Amino acid sequence: DQMLNMTFNNDLTLNNSAVAYTSTDTTFQLTIPENYRGQTVTLRYTATVASGLQGDDTVSNTVYFNNLHDTVLGTVTVKDDTRDDPYLKINKHWYGDDEEIRPDSIDVNVYHDGELYKTVTLYERYEWMGGTHIPYEWEQDDWWVEEADVPEYYDVDVEETRHLVFNITNTYEAPVIEEPESSEPESSEPSSEPSVVPSEPSVEPSEPSSEPSEPVSEPEPAEPTLPQTGQVWWPVILLLAGGAVLVAFGAFRTIRGHGRRER
Repeated sequence: DQMLNMTFNNDLTLNNSAVAYTSTDTTFQLTIPENYRGQTVTLRYTATVASGLQGDDTVSNTVYFNNLHDTVLGTVTVKDDTRDDPYLKINKHWYGDDEEIRPDSIDVNVYHDGELYKTVTLYERYEWMGGTHIPYEWEQDDWWVEEADVPEYYDVDVEETRHLVFNITNTYEAPVIEEPESSEPESSEPSSEPSVVPSEPSVEPSEPSSEPSEPVSEPEPAEPTLPQTGQVWWPVILLLAGGAVLVAFGAFRTIRGHGRRER
């Protein structure tokens, strides 16, 4: 109920009998007929509401009182019969986290029949509660909410506890940090001593000997190897031919020398 500015009409009656009265906005004064003394009576009246309704809309109410006196003073409380637009309510819950890592606010998208209707912002300072009014004629339609941007490392769950009342729950999942394999850190400080110390020569130089040393024999030439498959053969042929000529020339000189000695 709410107190509204109003004026009484002239049809104020008491059990179908006219009742004398005076009134100002929200208060009234009336005189009870003598035959109603000590009885419980019902006062029925109508009033034009100056605020809260539109145009010439009227409201009516019933006042119950026990008329123990000839004059009754009272205040009229009139219930505005206009329908408020339905309210879609959103509650936010956090689990498994620290308040310090939570954002100060979140945005929630409100959907009507699958289409975005409005974006609502919930704030920490308002205890993560909020919502929005929706048209009365859409009250029984399909409504849903989704968190616009879920904070990192949080899982989100949405539940409609009853029509037009939604709970959004964010559960914190701590990130898994893989530790690197342990290894001996290399010292970055330079060493004061050199890492390699030159060693003294192990063999002292010998004094020169007065005796002459024996000559070193030269190594014998290695036997020629046969040419391998794929090598060029013409140098070998030339060498063989040259050798044959030399052998023949030597044999000729030998035979010729023997002939001269026999003469």
